[in-house]
Amino acid sequence: MNNWLDKLERKFSRYAIPNLMTYIIILYAAGFVLNLINPTFYSQFLSLDAGKILQGQIWRIVTFIIQPPSDSLIFIVFVLYLYYMIGKQLEAAWGAFRFNLYFFSGMLFIVIGAILAYLLTGAVLPMDTWYLNLSLFFAFAALYPDIQLLLFFGWRCWMVCILCMRSYRLFFRPTAEVTMAYIIRRMHLLRSSRS
Repeated sequence: MNNWLDKLERKFSRYAIPNLMTYIIILYAAGFVLNLINPTFYSQFLSLDAGKILQGQIWRIVTFIIQPPSDSLIFIVFVLYLYYMIGKQLEAAWGAFRFNLYFFSGMLFIVIGAILAYLLTGAVLPMDTWYLNLSLFFAFAALYPDIQLLLFFGWRCWMVCILCMRSYRLFFRPTAEVTMAYIIRRMHLLRSSRS
């Protein structure tokens, strides 16, 4: 297996895209902005829809990758940084050609799986890069089993996050706050009437 990859690398390494994960992260960020601007555009024109691919919309073979991993602004920043870090480490360990081969073959197998599922069942299954990104995470974990991912940024950062979430709920979701206050008050009244 390694000999075969070495031959491929010698032949096609000049076509490898260095820093591929940087471009993938930019595509995810563009997809996030596109989702904010027009949430239905991706599903109508860019998603991996095997039926529409077989009808001639072949750009969907490539454009499905633009779907961001999350719709949440806080989570997308964390996830994009995590994917960037993982991708850079894998590219440093394997080399640009092997990382490109891994990523693009993952994309190819997702497309093949979507088309086979459509041909066998007649149903369009929503497929995206979720499993490809998970496979990057597992490859990273296999290469670096002793790495620890610590999410403790200090108590000040957590306080700012809590205050931001609280402010968001107060200003943009007042009905949730009123509902929660009503439920707590009702529970308090029920407890006080029982005693």
